[in-house]
Amino acid sequence: MKIAAPAESFRSMVKGIIPAAGLGTRMRPLTLLIPKELLPVQGKPMIQWALEEAVQADLQHVAIVLRKGKESISDFFEIPKKSNYSSWSHLHEQLSQINLQFVFQKEPLGIGDALYASREFIGDSPFVMIIPDQLLFGDRPATFQVLSAALEDPQAVWSSLVKIPKSELKFFPGVRSFKRARRSDTTWKVLDLYDGSLKSNRSTRIGFGRTYFPSGAVNYFSAEYLNPKSGEVDMLFSFKALIQNYSNYALRLEGQAMDFGTWPAYWYFNSKLYHQSSRC
Repeated sequence: MKIAAPAESFRSMVKGIIPAAGLGTRMRPLTLLIPKELLPVQGKPMIQWALEEAVQADLQHVAIVLRKGKESISDFFEIPKKSNYSSWSHLHEQLSQINLQFVFQKEPLGIGDALYASREFIGDSPFVMIIPDQLLFGDRPATFQVLSAALEDPQAVWSSLVKIPKSELKFFPGVRSFKRARRSDTTWKVLDLYDGSLKSNRSTRIGFGRTYFPSGAVNYFSAEYLNPKSGEVDMLFSFKALIQNYSNYALRLEGQAMDFGTWPAYWYFNSKLYHQSSRC
C-alpha cells in the first residue's frame, strides 16, 4: 500500500542525495572487491533499500554519489533496464518513477564533501541526505517521516534521532548526539552537536543518517570546513556553522534503526531481521 507522501508542492522541490563514495574500510577485505552498498540486507542491496525509501517519499530527483572504482553501483541500476527477468520488474518500476543521476566525488573526503560534490545537481533546491548503510524498519520510511516534519519549517535543518537499546549502541560507531531542548513529544530544537568521541555525551537517543537541508545549506560542506587532522570535510564543523545560520530541529523517528556499516553490526542486524521474519 502506498503511503500518502508530504505535500506535493514541497516534495517536488526536494532532491535526494545518497552518499556511496566511501572506502568501506570497516568492512574490508570484502569491500576491496565489492562496494559495501551492494551487500545484501534481507535479499536486497543496501543501496536499493535507500533508493526505494526515496521513491516511497515521492522524491522525483535523486543522485547517488560515487567515486572511481565504485561504478558497479551505477551498473547495478542499469541491469533492470536490460533484463527481462521478472525479479527485476519491481526495481525497474521504481526507477521509472524518478530521475536518477550519478555524481562522482574526486576523492573520498567524507560525507560532507560528497554533499558538496552534488551542489550542481542540488542547485537552489532543498535536499535530504540518505545514508544507505543505516536503515529504518517500521510502518513509515525514515525519509518520509523527516520530510513530513520539515513541512512545518522548510527553511530549517531537520535532523533525525532514533532510540537504540544500550546493548546495540556499540553497533553505531561514530554517531553523535545533540544538545537539544524539547519542543513537542517528537521534536526538539537543536542547540549544539556533541563530538562523537565524547562518550559521556552519548545517550540511547542518537543521530541517524537522514537529514533535511534547506536551500543554500550545501555551501556549509565546502573545503572551508575541512578537518586538517582527518583530511575530510568535518560534519561537526559544518553542523555547528549551520546551527549559527539556520533554525535546527531534530525529529524522533518511529521504527527500528539498524546500522550495517561494520562487520559486527552487519552480521548482528541481518541475524536479527532473519529471526524476526522467521517468527512472523
